[in-house]
Amino acid sequence: MADLFSEEWANGFKDRWNADSDLAGALEKIGFNSNIGYGFDGEAKPRCFIRVENGRVTEAGSYGDQELNWDLRATAENWQKWMTKPPGMMGLGMAYILPRFRARYEKLTDFETIKHGLGWQLLEFAEFARSRPSVTEKTIGWMDRFYLNPDEIRMFMDEMPELYELPAENGTED
Repeated sequence: MADLFSEEWANGFKDRWNADSDLAGALEKIGFNSNIGYGFDGEAKPRCFIRVENGRVTEAGSYGDQELNWDLRATAENWQKWMTKPPGMMGLGMAYILPRFRARYEKLTDFETIKHGLGWQLLEFAEFARSRPSVTEKTIGWMDRFYLNPDEIRMFMDEMPELYELPAENGTED
């Protein structure tokens, strides 16, 4: 058996994914496209990735800084358990509601929103959601756990001046 997340493993995973008509067929029907990274908790980067186009894996291999829509990490123990008994669609749905997985997914989604030029809208909503009279500190803590907070949004926008350059204050370009 190939080492978990090796090039050989990723290509075998690709073949099994594409051969599973319940999985690939269902995702093809909804036009599912995504780049998914796989790796271990605590490591700086995923170890491998797959590219899914219209439900089918079209590329698989070692992770090389490809843009990811999903970054799936778990302990070695959990990965080994899932290799013998995969979680299935219900298990994946349950994983979404687990705080650690959900936080990673939601924050990555916020970052993708910023990268697509919608940072101002995200920032406005984040500030609005936190300014409501009924919002408590506990609620703000919950929001910050799952979503980028306004300061984080501004920081990422500042790192993308080509998308978020502010106009000159007098209305003229310098």
